[in-house]
Amino acid sequence: MSMNFDLLIKGGTVWLPGGASELDIGIIDGRFVEFGNISNNKAKKILNADNLTIIPGVIDTQVH
Repeated sequence: MSMNFDLLIKGGTVWLPGGASELDIGIIDGRFVEFGNISNNKAKKILNADNLTIIPGVIDTQVH
């Protein structure tokens, strides 16, 4: 099923409780709604996250 996301983050290394995987993240209304190989879906904005690490829900307080 195809979805229309507000934001699609493509190709990042995503850390979830089960470990790290290269996934896409679909976001609607500021909420994560889908993880997986969803890069064929449409989005208002698309971010390429190649070579980046994404840790949903974690805030790094040591970044200055």
